[in-house]
Amino acid sequence: MSEENVRTAQQTYEAFARGDLPAVLENFDPEVEWHAAEGLPWGGLHIGRDSVADNVFGAVLAAVDGFTLDKERYIDSENVVVVLGRYGGTGKQSAKPLDAAFAHVWEFEDGKLKRFRHYTDTVKWNEAMT
Repeated sequence: MSEENVRTAQQTYEAFARGDLPAVLENFDPEVEWHAAEGLPWGGLHIGRDSVADNVFGAVLAAVDGFTLDKERYIDSENVVVVLGRYGGTGKQSAKPLDAAFAHVWEFEDGKLKRFRHYTDTVKWNEAMT
């Protein structure tokens, strides 16, 4: 099951990169629990696909031009996949670069993302956005 979960995570990142939000959300449980890094304007718990789309993805794309996620490593274990990488882009208001490491922890149930935990350097995010 873990190889399938890694493929689902990879396909989700690929869909996000090409701007295919419906394909991204299709890989999420309808009641996904999304824990965004505290310290970000959209940090905290978001429940459900629509909340993640509007309050996380929408907020990120509104704040950062040229937003990228460069995945460096996938680590899988049963129903959990950890993805390590770096964010990139430019703050829309500040014109400052964003370059911050991330760790994404994906927890799967029945082949869908059920819980997501997001870890990053929120100071670098906030510096890029202000």
